[in-house]
Amino acid sequence: MTVIGSGCSTNAYLIVEAEPWVWKYPRTAVRMMKLDLWGVHVRGDAWSRGRTTEDWNDAGLSCARFDIPESRKVIVGGGSHGGDPHYCFRMIRLDIVEADR
Repeated sequence: MTVIGSGCSTNAYLIVEAEPWVWKYPRTAVRMMKLDLWGVHVRGDAWSRGRTTEDWNDAGLSCARFDIPESRKVIVGGGSHGGDPHYCFRMIRLDIVEADR
């Protein structure tokens, strides 16, 4: 699974929880986290004050890859550190397997 997006400030993070089709241990989900993602989206306050020019290079996207087992349910969350701690998801790419009929 691949997640692409941007945090509102640096040091963004992503959290993934998945419920595998085959449970090796009862009532345990797969939990993964990626820290220190450095893509930052353009903040509205900077945009409205005209502080975003061609030489302003703080903005960008971050990407994280998670190798999860075949799962029936996947939950993705994210955030960032700072005054406005959210994460903007641009794309979540999953490999889908069709169930046997």
